[in-house]
Amino acid sequence: MTSDKQDADHSNKAGQAISSPCIRNCCLDHNDICLGCYRTLEEIRHWVESTAQQKQNILALCEARRQGDRKG
Repeated sequence: MTSDKQDADHSNKAGQAISSPCIRNCCLDHNDICLGCYRTLEEIRHWVESTAQQKQNILALCEARRQGDRKG
């Protein structure tokens, strides 16, 4: 049996395997969305503590924002 802390540590380690989408072109628009990676300011701030599943969700949102930006 594992403790909650061990579970959290495991989730964070698994989450760290997913690379940040940051391309070092950081500039926020009026909605606090980075024009380089399409993450919100909150998503950027919490990336390192996010689980793998949360990071996958963020990446999906980034892709949707990027696609929407291309249409606009």
